Amino acid sequence: MAGWTAQRLTPEEHFAPHAYHVLIDNDEYGFAIEEHRRPSDGQQLLIAHLRFKQFTPSVMKHCLRDWRLFRQCVQAPLFAWGEEQDDKWVRFVTRLGFSPLDSWIVCKNGERRQLYLNAPGYGLHNANLDPERDHQQLPVVRSAALPDAGLQRSPGGP
Repeated sequence: MAGWTAQRLTPEEHFAPHAYHVLIDNDEYGFAIEEHRRPSDGQQLLIAHLRFKQFTPSVMKHCLRDWRLFRQCVQAPLFAWGEEQDDKWVRFVTRLGFSPLDSWIVCKNGERRQLYLNAPGYGLHNANLDPERDHQQLPVVRSAALPDAGLQRSPGGP
């Protein structure tokens, strides 16, 4: 792919798995955040996991409601990639506010997947952004995006 170069990271630059936060696990879908931290400086990398057990318009409505509530509370950048990145999947993650990056991951089986980003003020829903310019300036990780204790449900919450 033009413009993309593979880079080897030193061990100090790698992110290590830190925690897996299950936020929703019901009969309709499961939603979790996988948290990685870089040992050298504590920076976080958050990966969104969403798996549907059934998919109907009402399930989609519930998912979008829960997603909006989650993003009001956690505004850190989130990354995602699909097991199968077909047109249907791209439409879905775009609806959640994810935008494609010019970055790819290589899965354990050797397949490449395009990386998607969801960050406040960045993406397809913000017409004022210049992706070529702003992608270089966007902080993709933040320290303390999630507290060390992880995400906690509020009393009376779902």
